[in-house]
Amino acid sequence: MTQPGVATRRRADRLRRNPFVVIVAGFLVLLLGVDGLAQLATSAVDGRAWAELAVAVVVIPVAVLVYRYFITDFLEGRAQAPEIALDRRTPRYVASGFVLAVIVMGIAYLLIALLGGAEVAAGEPWLTAIVSSLALAAIAAVVEELFLRGVLFRVSEEYLGSWLALVVSAVFFGFLHLANPDASIWAGIAIALEAGVSLAAIYLLTRTLWVPIGVHLGWNFTESILGVPVSGNTPSGVVTTTFTGPVWVTGGAFGMEASVIVVLVWLAVAVVVLVMAVQRGRVVAPGWRRAVA
Repeated sequence: MTQPGVATRRRADRLRRNPFVVIVAGFLVLLLGVDGLAQLATSAVDGRAWAELAVAVVVIPVAVLVYRYFITDFLEGRAQAPEIALDRRTPRYVASGFVLAVIVMGIAYLLIALLGGAEVAAGEPWLTAIVSSLALAAIAAVVEELFLRGVLFRVSEEYLGSWLALVVSAVFFGFLHLANPDASIWAGIAIALEAGVSLAAIYLLTRTLWVPIGVHLGWNFTESILGVPVSGNTPSGVVTTTFTGPVWVTGGAFGMEASVIVVLVWLAVAVVVLVMAVQRGRVVAPGWRRAVA
């Protein structure tokens, strides 16, 4: 006969490891908790670049530790979390994602300028702009990727399979951005298609969060340095860019991320990455199919 205390602990363990509980806890702790406090802190320092960097230096390790020891260890009961492992490959993963994003966003920027037009003016002092852009982009990249790809996509994939998990995480990512300044339904759809799909695809292929973190970092950093609104937020760039032309080309007040050009460019990247993931056997079948097999 099972003792009452043992049975209670088993029920608590099952509840704690329930995928819905893990996802909700990740949302509350990472997005509302860590990211919310980071936003309050960066607002409090009132745009001072070095203070923003100090906030990033504190927030990023805290976010990683929360993911590693609260989400994966305490809730899921996983002794290892290879998707966020720190080793000699980590800098290469982040750098490769960063370079990819800079190249893709640079191409999109040039296409928008050629098809619509752009007015470029001087911005902030270059060092201030770089430090501020890196700090804010790094906070968003780490915290959002830990939850969106590290928790929501990964946990959903275990039960729903790769394709449904990609849809779920992409839609949720787009939905989150509806609260941003100058957001619209189209802006949310664009974010879901370009960023939600491509970032999930990159994680699906690489199985490390450090590559999508690098992509997310390079994406926001490039927009910020070029003085383009980052998901509706006004950046402190080395230059300031005002796009002219149709809103479907420029993205309007929300920024490049609401441009059809950016959507098409990143979807092209996502298709290539997903084909590679399929070829390398990285796609996971839904849990019920694996159970039958």
